[in-house]
Amino acid sequence: MWFGHTVKAAAGACALGALLLVAGCGDDGDESSERPRSSRPDGSSADKNPSSATPRTSYPSPHLFDLTSAVPLPDEAEGGRQVTLHGTTAYVWSPESLQAVDTGTGAVLARVTPEREAAFKVTDVLRRAPRPPAVSGTGADAEVIALFLVKIPGSGTTPADYGLEIIGVEAATSRPAWRTEIVLPAWSRDRYLTLSAEVAGVENGIAVVRASNDDNEMTYAVNLSTHKTLWQKELAPWAVTGGAVVGPNVPDPYTERHLTAFDISTGRPLWTSRKSSGAASAREAGPHLVQFTGGWGIGDRFVQLLDARTGKVRSTIDGSFAGMGCTYDGKAVIVCTGGGSPAYAFALDATSADLVWQLPDKATDRVAPSVTAVFNGAVYGKVTGSEGAGPVVLDSRTGLDIETSPGIAPVAVNGYVGIAPDSGSDTALAYRTTG
Repeated sequence: MWFGHTVKAAAGACALGALLLVAGCGDDGDESSERPRSSRPDGSSADKNPSSATPRTSYPSPHLFDLTSAVPLPDEAEGGRQVTLHGTTAYVWSPESLQAVDTGTGAVLARVTPEREAAFKVTDVLRRAPRPPAVSGTGADAEVIALFLVKIPGSGTTPADYGLEIIGVEAATSRPAWRTEIVLPAWSRDRYLTLSAEVAGVENGIAVVRASNDDNEMTYAVNLSTHKTLWQKELAPWAVTGGAVVGPNVPDPYTERHLTAFDISTGRPLWTSRKSSGAASAREAGPHLVQFTGGWGIGDRFVQLLDARTGKVRSTIDGSFAGMGCTYDGKAVIVCTGGGSPAYAFALDATSADLVWQLPDKATDRVAPSVTAVFNGAVYGKVTGSEGAGPVVLDSRTGLDIETSPGIAPVAVNGYVGIAPDSGSDTALAYRTTG
């Protein structure tokens, strides 16, 4: 027991690498609603050389940032919440475009837009802020997957529709490589309900995209090589990991709900959780784990880490917590954190689900930072309310301080750059890494 939390590994739990496929029947989806576009647009809006002219050094787990190098990103970055980093380029999403921005100069290298009219403008207030752009593949083959809600004009007796325009953008050049379009169901035309869409996740060369309004949900799995829809379901895709798409078994948020999982390639059912809960939610907690949270209030709340392929409980966390989220560090541990009072953080071994470290730690008189990002073995955050308050970087494996004066607490980071909001506004600023 620590800070009101108990972490228990499930008895007999199999290792993360040992995956069991539970076969079953599933809806293969209807591909007739998809309208393919040209496979290779010319991408003329993209700069031929999108990298900064100044040489940059990449650090495996950066812990120092140059405060004098701050470069503002476009307003659409929303303090860094709508930014995906690839090399020295920041990809910034908005309802109307995907901008590729040089983080060393602030220059917009490319602005990729949907071919059809965007359904929303930058100034529109969206019901649910989507996740930042997703990246598929690595190295020279990496693509940024951009999703836009678009208007599809009617013709004659055929009414106008809304659709999803999906664009694969070459991450190295910022040029569109392909586009495809999915026509949404008739419920998307209801002008009294707010429509939204997002890329829920990308895995195994498949993008899982979501469209929803206040009363309806639809998920599509799109093959990123053929650009065809593999399957579609009336599902909210809360988590995409371990070859599974996980969401609630019923759409009504005011009823008891189980988690249910489907194979990302086929849409076949994999498992349904034994436990159900009101106020249920789920999110990715690593390459093969799903964080299942439920309960209406103190004493009723719970968090379980489930194997994404089997639904088996790998770890249970009981106690007092607020807004907890777990993130894989890219190496060996899962870092769980929350912004309660005081803040808390702990790490679990990604293979055994055993507790590795925890903060606060009364024995060593250490407090927990408010974690802002986890990347490649490093935990970034801020310590507040103490004499040594400020940004800090921890070792994700030990929980020990790596750097007590990193300069910033980034909300997005890679080897070249860290992104953090300006202290006096919501402007996202890019800072070079220096160590």
